Amino acid sequence: MCGFGFGYTGWWGWMFLRTGLGIAVTIGLVIWITKLIKNTIQDRRNGIQFLDERFARGELSEEEYIQKKKVLSDK
Repeated sequence: MCGFGFGYTGWWGWMFLRTGLGIAVTIGLVIWITKLIKNTIQDRRNGIQFLDERFARGELSEEEYIQKKKVLSDK
């Protein structure tokens, strides 16, 4: 029956299994992409915080600070 020996009932089981796997893969991809975007935003914030600290310590002039902050903000 249906060429696989499972009969009509077995076909429905495979269909639900395949649908469930598709949903699981989709949810996994959405979670992975969300974490990737979140980490990218967090890395950018960490860069700006590091820049703020260097400026506060006097390691950067005001012009350097503004220029580097603009570069980090544009990414």
